[in-house]
Amino acid sequence: MPEVKVLMFKVWLVFSILSTACTRDNPRSCQDGTCTDPAYPYCDADGALQGERGVCIAVACSPGEFVACSSESEIRCNSAGDNYEVDPCPSGCGDGGCLPCTPTTTSCGDGVVNICGADGVPVPSESCEFGCLQTPTAHCAHLEPRYLPSICDAPGTGDFTIATAATLGTDLDLNCTGGVVQQSPGPDICVVRAHTINITSGGYLTGSGKRALALVADRSLNVEGTIDVSARGNISGPGGGTIASGGGPSPDRGGGGAGFGIAGAPGGSALSDGGAANGGAASMNPALLSVLIGGPYNGGGGGGALMLVSCRDTVSVKGVVASGGGGGYAGHFVPPNTAKPGNGGGAGGNVVIQGMDISVTGKLFANGGGGGGGKPVSQTAGNAGGDGRQSDVQAAAGGAAKEQEGAGGNGAIRALTPTVGRRPIDGTPGGAAAVLVFCKPTLLNSRSRRSHQSPSRRRSAPI
Repeated sequence: MPEVKVLMFKVWLVFSILSTACTRDNPRSCQDGTCTDPAYPYCDADGALQGERGVCIAVACSPGEFVACSSESEIRCNSAGDNYEVDPCPSGCGDGGCLPCTPTTTSCGDGVVNICGADGVPVPSESCEFGCLQTPTAHCAHLEPRYLPSICDAPGTGDFTIATAATLGTDLDLNCTGGVVQQSPGPDICVVRAHTINITSGGYLTGSGKRALALVADRSLNVEGTIDVSARGNISGPGGGTIASGGGPSPDRGGGGAGFGIAGAPGGSALSDGGAANGGAASMNPALLSVLIGGPYNGGGGGGALMLVSCRDTVSVKGVVASGGGGGYAGHFVPPNTAKPGNGGGAGGNVVIQGMDISVTGKLFANGGGGGGGKPVSQTAGNAGGDGRQSDVQAAAGGAAKEQEGAGGNGAIRALTPTVGRRPIDGTPGGAAAVLVFCKPTLLNSRSRRSHQSPSRRRSAPI
């Protein structure tokens, strides 16, 4: 029995000692933020080094060595190699310590945009010829085009090059790589967006469709070949023909030409040249309109609406840009016994060029279509008016008389006003049509965002 009592006492003693040890302070704890034991000098407050929070740990490191990240700070070995130092990282902490910059951000430097990669390491800066703007995010100053004010905010990708004959239909969404911009009450705009745009000397780009066409490049936009958004007969060019202009034909008079930049000429009547008095009135200068539109139509389609934009560089036109109006339809016989006179030609269109610099050494044409000829005495169709030509000296021809009907008037060009429709020489109903043209496509002022562009680089000039 005495042996049993001694054993029980020993068990109680061990338990008592263990219980006492569990309630004593741990000399390696740093819940108060301090470590007093020189053998364990660093307080691992968040457990970044050993996984246990608030514990003093031993230090063995090389001076200046990066050890670990702690939240938005870095832990490095001090210069003596006997403790760790914690320094905040304004841009975050990565595998090698404090990141040089905040990942995927941009900032303005001295004439550059500083770009930080996804890994927090700077990538080559973008040089800003016209200065850097900080809002909404840092970016090089660029053009804010009229009608498309935000189109330059996001950069374009790839290069758009036309080296042979090609047709671009604006009604096909896939062709509008920069999206479709709605206008009210004008036509939608199909935007072709790219880093650079080049129509080479062998390239001939024809635009078609109801939407207007905008070619928008980040950098250079060069036209050495041809861009043609003209109307073809009664089919308007892209963005053209959205409004009607000029009076239509009646039994004893031809239709009038559509008006745009200038008034359309009247059609012929049974009694006199131009006697129909129905030419379309000149409308407001297209450059002042709040929407982008092409030429008005009557019998002939309206020339197209085209924008050429360089957000950060030069638009250069060494070749040809054409936006002619369509020729008016000819007088013809409508069964069973109606003679329908010819109708007027369509107006030339609207070409808008905007860039940080503009160089036009080539040709821009927006000539009107010719009026359709009257109906011949016989039950045959007359001659339709010609489409606006790519010429600054030769007008679109009015439909010539086949018999004794009146001929259509010629379209207008830069140097020549449209001619009126002719009366029939025998005085019978029929008459002819005249035409109009908008012969001065206008270059709108190129505007920089928040006036950070060099004024000497902003150009606006009529053609």
